[in-house]
Amino acid sequence: MNKMEAIKRKCLDCCGDVKIDVVLCHVFDCSLWEYRCGSLTRSKAYKARLDTAKRNHPEILEELKAIGVDTSKFG
Repeated sequence: MNKMEAIKRKCLDCCGDVKIDVVLCHVFDCSLWEYRCGSLTRSKAYKARLDTAKRNHPEILEELKAIGVDTSKFG
């Protein structure tokens, strides 16, 4: 297992094995946050994953906004 796979697995464990919760994780001060999806947040793979999550789960973004999360940090 490489470093990115280990981080991705750790994030899945932290989020109760719910992939969408990893993609839309709002614990921005976590040292693993930038790597949580198994790729850097500036990579094409991350951006595609995030766009899909936003499109398929707008209700989660609304819930996060309702509790005061700055969702602009997702990109």
